[in-house]
Amino acid sequence: MTVAPRQALRALHDELAARDLPLAGMLLTRLQAVLTLPNDVVVRCCCGWLIWPTGRLSAWGRPLHTVHSVFDAAGAARRLAQLTHGLSGDEAERWAHDGHAGRLAADGLDGLP
Repeated sequence: MTVAPRQALRALHDELAARDLPLAGMLLTRLQAVLTLPNDVVVRCCCGWLIWPTGRLSAWGRPLHTVHSVFDAAGAARRLAQLTHGLSGDEAERWAHDGHAGRLAADGLDGLP
């Protein structure tokens, strides 16, 4: 079973919206789909995978990328929430599911201990 790039990013867009994560832009063409987050993270869809930079370099100095299946848009959105907000896995999970997603307090994220 294959998923068109535009279908994959639309599903990811819906999952990000459910977590109140904003988008800076989205480009959909017949063969390519690119989603841009406000912190300039670019998510691309290629060959059944969602790909975005981790913001780290390998031991050889080359940029590392995260690869996530297009069939798990919810998981990709959860991982992008971690990257966007700099949270640990447990914190991002609580943040995404505690009903306070997307609200920022002056001293940090609401709903986190």
